[in-house]
Amino acid sequence: MNKRYKFFTVLLSILLLCNLWGCNGKNEESKQTDIALEKTPIFDKTEEDEVLEETPKTEKEFPTKKEEEKLTCNLTVDYSDIFEDISSLKKEKQEELKEGGVILSLNEAEFFEGESVFDVLKRELDKAGITLKYSKMPIGNNVYIEGIDSICEFDCGKSSGWLYTVNGEHPMISSSQYKIKKGDKVHFIYKRKAY
Repeated sequence: MNKRYKFFTVLLSILLLCNLWGCNGKNEESKQTDIALEKTPIFDKTEEDEVLEETPKTEKEFPTKKEEEKLTCNLTVDYSDIFEDISSLKKEKQEELKEGGVILSLNEAEFFEGESVFDVLKRELDKAGITLKYSKMPIGNNVYIEGIDSICEFDCGKSSGWLYTVNGEHPMISSSQYKIKKGDKVHFIYKRKAY
């Protein structure tokens, strides 16, 4: 009996509190509406009242966004190192090599502020219809380049694979982490001894 009595007492208290809060909210709301109505002036429009019309703004009055500066970089992708010892390449891949080993060479690859080297590489390869094989690493925003065109990691042995340089230096971060800058010279190159 005591348990039921306590339960109903608690339930009744909660209902009373909810009812009180609900009523206070409604009272405050209606008071604010009444005050707002009292302050709102009522006008009767007559024929003598001046009619104001807002003229549309001309194009010159609207602020125009400055055309963003065109950002470009130099992008080269090649596997010329393979030709130093073509016998190291798997035989089935030797027939697929392009003469000179240059897959892509662009003096002005466009990019947007804040993009990575990988963003530019992927977009330009897609435009040219060239295959890009990559995998996303489980930690961070890291991408590993497995293959470009038909040449993949380990095609020239255990330590072969794709590397990249920016302005002649090897960054110590993934190409997906390296933010590209205007005028950068980006070079993806396949090395027989990359590691």
